Amino acid sequence: MISMPASVALNDNGIGVVLFICLVILVLALYWTPLALAYRRRSPDLVAVAVVNGLLGWTVAGWIVALAMALRPGGRLRHGS
Repeated sequence: MISMPASVALNDNGIGVVLFICLVILVLALYWTPLALAYRRRSPDLVAVAVVNGLLGWTVAGWIVALAMALRPGGRLRHGS
């Protein structure tokens, strides 16, 4: 039986690497969305949102809690960059 070296098997299609990188960027952007929203809305609970999102965001329940905290009324929308 002829075996292919691992480097050839993993790198025979460069589009796979590009798609993987795009997927990682998309997942990270989605993961940190509650924190970005809390910052944009000037949430008074910004630190709490960051802690919950950072420590429990990998669970669906933790991510939803962080999102709910970020969307809670009380802050003003940031304008500009």
